[in-house]
Amino acid sequence: MITMGKNSRKLIENKYSMKAVAKDMITLYKRILKEGEKPKFVSI
Repeated sequence: MITMGKNSRKLIENKYSMKAVAKDMITLYKRILKEGEKPKFVSI
């Protein structure tokens, strides 16, 4: 259980850190401006 908890924490820290969220937002803004690829988190 301890390993699963550590892995879960690592996943959350990597996916939702300020740096990760900022990177996703920049990718999204570039897409909106038609200057970049579709972000992985956008389904349409």
